[in-house]
Amino acid sequence: MRTFWRILWLSSGIAEIILGLYCVINPGIALLSIAYWLGIAILVHGISTIADYSSGIHGRLGATWYLVDGVLSVILGIFLMCTGVSLALAAVLPTIFAIFLICKGLFAAISSVEVKDMSGSRWGLVLILGILVFVLGILFFIKPLMGAIALGLLLGLFLIFMGMLTLCQWYVASRIYRSFDELHR
Repeated sequence: MRTFWRILWLSSGIAEIILGLYCVINPGIALLSIAYWLGIAILVHGISTIADYSSGIHGRLGATWYLVDGVLSVILGIFLMCTGVSLALAAVLPTIFAIFLICKGLFAAISSVEVKDMSGSRWGLVLILGILVFVLGILFFIKPLMGAIALGLLLGLFLIFMGMLTLCQWYVASRIYRSFDELHR
C-alpha cells in the first residue's frame, strides 16, 4: 500500500509541474480557473483582517483603513467565488484585481503614515510596499492585458514551485522509507 501512495505522491508533483508549465504557456486559460481560488484567498484575508481589527490592538490611528481593507476584501472574495468560471469574468478580472491592488496599496500607505510615531522604523517598509502595490495596480489598470498575463503566469509559477517542492519531499521521504526498510530487514 505504501508503494501506491508514493507513486501517487510522485504523480501529483509531476502533474503540478506540467499544469504550471501549461499555465505559463497559456496564461489566458489559467486566468479562467484562478478566479475562484483567488476569491477564497482574498476572502480569508478579509476575514482575518476584520478579526484582527476587532481585537482592538491597532488602536485608533490607521484602523479605519485597515477595516475598510478587510471589508472590501470580503466583498471581492465573495464576488469572485460566486461568479464562477466565465469569459466575462476573465475579461474583467484584471481590472477588478487592479482596483483591489490600488485600494490595498493606498490603504497601506495611508495607514503606515498615520501610525509612524507608534510603530518605530517599520512604518517606512509598509509605506514603500504600499506605494509599490499601488503603482502595480495603476499599471494593471492602464494595461489590463498585462494584469491578465501576470495573473496567469503567477498561477503557473506557483504550480511549478509547488510541484518541485512535492518532488523534493517525495525524494526525501523515499530515502527515509528506503533506509527504514533496510534497517528492519
